[in-house]
Amino acid sequence: GLEGTTFIYVGRLWWGKGINYLLNAFEAVQRQSAAPVSLLLVGDGPEEGKLKQACAERGIRNVVFAGFQQKPDLPRYYALADVFVFPTLGDPYGLVVDEAMACGLPIISTSAAGEIRDRIDEGINGYIVPPEDSAALAGAMRTLAEDAALRERMGAVSAQKIQGHTPEQWAEDFERIVHALLSKEPR
Repeated sequence: GLEGTTFIYVGRLWWGKGINYLLNAFEAVQRQSAAPVSLLLVGDGPEEGKLKQACAERGIRNVVFAGFQQKPDLPRYYALADVFVFPTLGDPYGLVVDEAMACGLPIISTSAAGEIRDRIDEGINGYIVPPEDSAALAGAMRTLAEDAALRERMGAVSAQKIQGHTPEQWAEDFERIVHALLSKEPR
């Protein structure tokens, strides 16, 4: 059921993740884009029924609800997509951003994801938009929907940028910092 440029969201389907803003933005992109676009929602949550109902009532096409998927199956879903969208209203980190980057996707995220500016270089491997701003989200989505070469370039940068950011590397860095702090002499 996916056609054209496919945007993917992975996570809980509830208001705190900004899914309603994503749906509004996708609807605008779909109306304004000459080429087909799709939205793949991977996850479940309390807003799923309302989102499906909104799609039906508003005539929003090409939205696929894939349901909850186990972590080993997620790369297959990322591989179906062209752009990852993270419309969160507040998230301490957002590991799904790292997953999408590792799968070579350009990223569109709100600024409400912790440390997002360390992972997204504006216009280089994605875009950062304000939370609760469907128009800004739609603008970034439309830019990437209309430019396959830009998507490919940004996706390659994402994959290169996240390389080496593994849980093992994080643990080694954490251990090194703790040892450095403990080895300092008290004042």
